[in-house]
Amino acid sequence: MQRDYQALQSIVSSHDIASLKQLYPMEKSSAGLERVIKRIFFGFIAMMVVVFYLTVVLAHETWTQFAFIGIGLVCLVLSVWAYRFQQRKLLTTRVRLHRFATANGLKYLPVTTDPPHSGIIFSVGRDRRAENRLMSGQANQYEIANYQYVTGSGKNRSVITYGYICVYLDRNLPNMVLDSKQNNIRVFGAQLSNLPITFHKDQILELEGDFNKYFTLYAPKEYERDALYIFAPDLMALLIDEASTYDVEIVDDRLYVYSNTSFGLEDPAVLERLFKIIATVGKKTVTQTDRYADERTGEMVVQNIVAQPGRRLKRKTGWFLTALTIIYVSYQIIQYFITMFNK
Repeated sequence: MQRDYQALQSIVSSHDIASLKQLYPMEKSSAGLERVIKRIFFGFIAMMVVVFYLTVVLAHETWTQFAFIGIGLVCLVLSVWAYRFQQRKLLTTRVRLHRFATANGLKYLPVTTDPPHSGIIFSVGRDRRAENRLMSGQANQYEIANYQYVTGSGKNRSVITYGYICVYLDRNLPNMVLDSKQNNIRVFGAQLSNLPITFHKDQILELEGDFNKYFTLYAPKEYERDALYIFAPDLMALLIDEASTYDVEIVDDRLYVYSNTSFGLEDPAVLERLFKIIATVGKKTVTQTDRYADERTGEMVVQNIVAQPGRRLKRKTGWFLTALTIIYVSYQIIQYFITMFNK
């Protein structure tokens, strides 16, 4: 299918941004900007009080006070300008993606809080939000978006970002995960998954050929034959050719493709690649599974449901994840000191 990407390079005016804000109210973004400006302002006031006390009350050096005030004002102006520049860039991207969606018969949503998805990245953290959602115009066929959630608090607060593709399937399928070996974290020579959830190793299933060099397949126990039916050789070949750097999950009636970094959706080349994954891996998964039925459901096999044991993979407990985190952080600290001593 030919798509028009010209909108992604189009000129965006302040009027265009204002029109987009009316179409998609973005109070949360505005509130965020206001909070940042307030923090910068009050931080500036606090710094000036300290400078005044040190230079005038203690040292009696008025000229130093004015020098610090001047530097502080410059920093304040630059900080506000930088943030407003980033906001302008973000809104410009949204205008272009809205135009792209309109030109190609797609639906577009700039921000969705707690998106209605069941994949593993959507069940962790807080303040979950999907951004720049591009959705098929006809029924539920596919979706492309970026996603983020927050973990920790205070100094330990982290914002975790992903890009994802969702392809809607005709049948409910057992929960299966393809953990790409191309994007794993390497610690002490071992590979650790970058997925937010880890699974019991007894659910690993090896497939034929070179597929195991690219992915680790997790399938529920007793569903090995189902996995072999779903991941037929031609689908495995497409996954290797088109999606080997991404993690893949099948859950319920959806296929997810995860990137451990957000997609540059304003880039035509990036979007072309994502649409190609949908047209190859996504389409083949739909046709490969359109007659799937879980025989374990007995007489309910015609109702398009999966038996309870196959609906979700068994996950490892929290203490194991904590141990992995401690090992990884310790490794990074050791590597840092080794680098310092070798300089």
